[in-house]
Amino acid sequence: MTANKFLQTVVTAFALVGLTLGSSLAQAATIVQPTNADESTINGGRPGSQTIDGSGLSDATIVQTDDPIPATWPSHGTDSSSSMWVSSTSGGVSGQWLILDLGQAYELSGLHQWNFNEDGFTGVGIQNVNILFSSDSAAFSSASHSSWGDTFNTTFAEAPGSTGYTGETINFNDAIGNRTARYIQLDVVTNYGNSVAGLSEIRFIAVPEPSAFALLAGAFAFAWIMVRRRG
Repeated sequence: MTANKFLQTVVTAFALVGLTLGSSLAQAATIVQPTNADESTINGGRPGSQTIDGSGLSDATIVQTDDPIPATWPSHGTDSSSSMWVSSTSGGVSGQWLILDLGQAYELSGLHQWNFNEDGFTGVGIQNVNILFSSDSAAFSSASHSSWGDTFNTTFAEAPGSTGYTGETINFNDAIGNRTARYIQLDVVTNYGNSVAGLSEIRFIAVPEPSAFALLAGAFAFAWIMVRRRG
C-alpha cells in the first residue's frame, strides 16, 4: 500500500467515525428535572412541588438533570400525602394547572410522567391535558399566561394504584415536534372520574445540541466524502 493510499484509508476511517460520533452526540437524550413548580390549587397539603422533587421514587438519583435516559425508569410508591400533587375540590377538575420551571431553556422531545398513584385509589390521575411551552420568565406566574406558545394535547395513562409503577414516556410527536422552552404548563382538561386532579412525578426529555467536536468531525467527514466523489 502506497503512502497516499494509506493516508486515504486513515482519513476515510476518521470521516466515518466523525459521522457516527456526530450523529450519536447530536441525538443523545438526557433528563431534565424541573427546579420549581406552581399550582392552581392544593388539597391536603400536597403541593405541585412534590411532582418534581423525587419523593416517592425508588431511585430519584437516576432521573436528575443531565442524567441519561434509564433503561428502566424508577418506580413510584403509593404514599399520596408526601409524594404527589392533588388539587382542591373547589372549582372542578377542568381549569386546574401546574406550571414547571426547568431552570433554563431546553429543546424538549418529550416527557415521562408518573400519574397519581395512591394505594388502591383510582380516578384522581390526570387524563386529558393541554401542555403549553414558553421561554418567557413572565410565564411562571398564575396571573400571566399570555406568553405561552404552541400547545401539545395528549392523554396521560392512569396509574394502577399499586407499587412497582414506572410511569410512561410521551413523545412530542405531533406536526410541530420538539419544543424549546424553560417553562411548561399542564392544563388539566379531564381526569379519570374523581372530583380532584393529581400527579405523582414528572420529568422532561431534552435533546442537547451536538458538541463542537461532533460538529467539526461531522463537517470534516462531509467535506472528505465530497472530495472523494469529485476525485
